[in-house]
Amino acid sequence: MDSNRPAVPAGVVILIVSIAAIDWRVIPNIALGLLYLFPILIASTVWSRWRILVLAVVCSVLREVFGGLHWQEGFETRLVLAALGFTGAGWFVSELTRNRALAIAHLDELRRHTQIRLDMEEHLRALIETTPLAILAVDGDGCVLLANESAHRLLGFEQDSLKGRNIRSYLPVLDMEPAEHASYHTELECHGKRVNGESFLARVWLSTYRTSQGRAAAACVWDASEQLRDREDASLDAMMRASSLVISAVSHEIRNLAAAASAAHDNLKAVPRVQDSQDYHALGTLVTGLHKLASDSLRRGLVQPRGSTDLGAVLEDAHILLQPLLAEIGADLEWKVPSRLPLVRGEPHGILQAILNVGRNSCRALEASAVRCLSVEVTLPGGALQLSISDTGPGVARPENLFRAFQIGAEDTGLGLYVSRALLRSYGGDLRFVRQAGGARFMIELARAGDLHDTAVAD
Repeated sequence: MDSNRPAVPAGVVILIVSIAAIDWRVIPNIALGLLYLFPILIASTVWSRWRILVLAVVCSVLREVFGGLHWQEGFETRLVLAALGFTGAGWFVSELTRNRALAIAHLDELRRHTQIRLDMEEHLRALIETTPLAILAVDGDGCVLLANESAHRLLGFEQDSLKGRNIRSYLPVLDMEPAEHASYHTELECHGKRVNGESFLARVWLSTYRTSQGRAAAACVWDASEQLRDREDASLDAMMRASSLVISAVSHEIRNLAAAASAAHDNLKAVPRVQDSQDYHALGTLVTGLHKLASDSLRRGLVQPRGSTDLGAVLEDAHILLQPLLAEIGADLEWKVPSRLPLVRGEPHGILQAILNVGRNSCRALEASAVRCLSVEVTLPGGALQLSISDTGPGVARPENLFRAFQIGAEDTGLGLYVSRALLRSYGGDLRFVRQAGGARFMIELARAGDLHDTAVAD
């Protein structure tokens, strides 16, 4: 009827006129007024209630005019009853039509939402199945409700299904029954075990939610074993490099002491009969051995690294690590770093260590300053790359002792700046102190990845 709405009024008029004409021409005393219900019912499917009322009154009058009784006694009652009957029938059909339209619209809306939900479920299913992360859903008893393909590969279930199995044997951290009103959204590391008994390090993002059957947990699991190996290898390399620098510093001091002891040993020759003493010769052998040991350690030096490092990524890590330190003392950070930086020679851990060492020294100096600000700026003069770290602290009283090993009065061992400068020099760069009117400023120089220059470890 909606598509034929414009033709309804004409059809209703034609039908009413036809019924009235037939009622006027047929044999008297044969009532055809009931036929007026048909145009009223047709009009009720598209017309409003007040139009149906008007049409019902018109049809009641036509029924009385062309009907067999024709204004005889009691016509008022007949008009009222006919109008009420026609109106009631029309309104009933009108309400049925309106409810049907609402039901159809509601059904269309349900279909649309159902299709949207199905599309979203399809996208979500594709995301879960194609992600490299292992995604698991377990109930309060630790039974697996859902597991994607990555989860099956991670735990070694390429042929079998994980669904319905207890996760306790593979990821015990997921086999926990949370408190009734507790909710967890956390990240953790734990040890997992595959079906063949092989162990691995798992990085887990865990959250809990409620279902009709009770509490459940969803987890994204990633095998961090390779990252652990890389991290430990990098830490070992960094430790060995720093240890080599410390040994070089110790050897340097031992060599100085051995040289002084050797001079004193030579002066003892002037003492009468001292050369006949076995202790004198033993002392000479000991001094010579210490001198040789220290010299050999210094000659080994460091192996020059050949790798390249993304300085932008290293500086982002340094920014993340320095911000909380500065926030604790209420200091500001001025970050003047270009968005694009070239690759530099060296190791990320070593360069980051040097930056953090200088930055932490500046943070300690800013604690005693009224104006607290740390500035980090990167410039590219010519083919070099310079990283300036300056602060508004009280400055350095004796800058000539900054890069000496085992400084008197320094915190910890006094090797921080010594090791940092030696690391940077092994990469083809340098670390130096720049004198200025106020505060302290350190300049880190780094060689670009394409520059090849022979470098030596600072003695």
